[in-house]
Amino acid sequence: MKAKQNLNPDQKVINHLLDLSKKGELLVLEKELIFHLKDFQDSPFLHNLLGVTLSKQGKIEESLEHFNQAIKGAEKKSDYLINMAISLSKIDRVDAAIHAFTKSIDLDGSNFKAHFLLGNAFRKAQRIDEAVISYENAVKINPSHPDALIGNSLSLKNLGKF
Repeated sequence: MKAKQNLNPDQKVINHLLDLSKKGELLVLEKELIFHLKDFQDSPFLHNLLGVTLSKQGKIEESLEHFNQAIKGAEKKSDYLINMAISLSKIDRVDAAIHAFTKSIDLDGSNFKAHFLLGNAFRKAQRIDEAVISYENAVKINPSHPDALIGNSLSLKNLGKF
């Protein structure tokens, strides 16, 4: 069967898939996403959601394939890069995660989550000076976010500056 011209299924299907995700029904969601990808092979949305679903199940290598598909076809790649970087971090591919977080920030410098998670990745890699900078950038975007403030404080403490 040839793929349809639309990249995504209709909004009713999307809402249903998001509801399954919210409820944590990962196995059902995975099967439905695979089913819909038969008709919407190039859907960045479906590939990203399948990547997230697989990652939550510990199927990291599979998830990375779907994040790459999502990134390849997406106009706005920043969030998909973040999701891929999170999965890379889970399997201790920290340098690759740092690269993906950095690419995400290059595309959307105001993304708090990317700056914060990049700080976490830098801390994991013992690159504390860079972690401090990332956390400071996150705090500039969202000054009252407690995790960014704590991450920054811990990094400064590690440097002996706190």
